[in-house]
Amino acid sequence: MAGGAGTATMDPLSQPAGGEDGSQVAQEHGPAVEVNLMHNHEAGEHHVHSKHPDGHEHHSQHGSAAEAHDHAKQLASGNEGGEGMGGEEPEYE
Repeated sequence: MAGGAGTATMDPLSQPAGGEDGSQVAQEHGPAVEVNLMHNHEAGEHHVHSKHPDGHEHHSQHGSAAEAHDHAKQLASGNEGGEGMGGEEPEYE
């Protein structure tokens, strides 16, 4: 078979309901060495893309910017709350 349904299953943005836990991905592949977030606020779409030391690339969609940022923290730290990055949000002056 060509195209059609077979192509949709190869889409890296297709995630099972609930997606993968970011800390689980980081524990399996190492904390992310690069994380990119893309926001489309009007459409309510927030995409996270991370690259990990073993070459794994993770993609996920979220319903809010806050959810996407929390997921990105988990991917980068390997901890559920994102504590691996110092435990708190960085302060900027």
